[in-house]
Amino acid sequence: MTEPWRTEGGSSEGNVTIILPDGSEKQVPRTSSFAQTVRDIARDAGLSKFSVHVDGSEIESSEAPTNFAGIDEVELVKYDEGA
Repeated sequence: MTEPWRTEGGSSEGNVTIILPDGSEKQVPRTSSFAQTVRDIARDAGLSKFSVHVDGSEIESSEAPTNFAGIDEVELVKYDEGA
């Protein structure tokens, strides 16, 4: 059976890119738990407060999807406490 066409986002297979504040990138499987994976990568990068941008739009933690299916890129941005 062939993969169906989609009107939005990427497939549920393969990897998604997570961009860190220093410009480095991590590749994670699209089937990974979104919230747990993001928190683990942020912790490993030394971030205690950060915002999450999914395909260019900031999301709240309450809006986190189950996994990375349909997402092309996630960026972690260091939280600016002076803002």
